[in-house]
Amino acid sequence: MSEEERVSEPDKTFPFDVTLDALVTRPAAAGRFPLVIISHGSPRVAADAKSKSADWANRIANDVAHRGYVVATVLRRGYGHSGGTVSEGYGSCKDPKYRAAGIATARESIDSGAAE
Repeated sequence: MSEEERVSEPDKTFPFDVTLDALVTRPAAAGRFPLVIISHGSPRVAADAKSKSADWANRIANDVAHRGYVVATVLRRGYGHSGGTVSEGYGSCKDPKYRAAGIATARESIDSGAAE
């Protein structure tokens, strides 16, 4: 059985304090394990971002933890209980920019993780 821990961590990559909501799932055994980070997608309606919860990927996180990994399911800025505002925008319905928004979000997520 894996262990879960709810955490809120400050994200220091921004010029202002933002706390990100996350759920960390660990293997039941003691020891050091590689880390897997799971991030969510973007809603079609920006107002739906606040309805996200860090436990949305529990089944996946538990499965990966049983295979010997620590899993952090992180809600990005503006989602669920994470502070700040949603940073990505993907244009209008007539001219969506999903690829550019996805790349920008991935870069922000990587920069956030690298700050630690």
